[in-house]
Amino acid sequence: MSVTMHSFPGRGVVTVQVSGRFDMSQWAEFNPLLADAGESHARYLVDLHEADQVLDSGLAMLLLLGEKVGLARLEVLNCSPELRRRLLGALALVKPGAMNATSSAFRVMPLVRS
Repeated sequence: MSVTMHSFPGRGVVTVQVSGRFDMSQWAEFNPLLADAGESHARYLVDLHEADQVLDSGLAMLLLLGEKVGLARLEVLNCSPELRRRLLGALALVKPGAMNATSSAFRVMPLVRS
């Protein structure tokens, strides 16, 4: 279980790779990202390719990141259909009308395994 972050300031991108189970046990690794996100204008790419499981606390951390950076600058890559439904459902609860806005702003990419 790990969260690895890489910043590419020249490109305006921060990548976050999650492996194993994504839950509150990664808070210590994820929290610095949240702290820096409020000051950044970068796009955030969260890759779940190596994530085995995303628990509700991991989902909550993704939503916190989206709140910090703005949904237009957050992309969740290699997302399973189940997690996509959970994310979009949570967004609708958090922000009325968010599901309509997600089509262009918050991109949840399908799972691609190689």
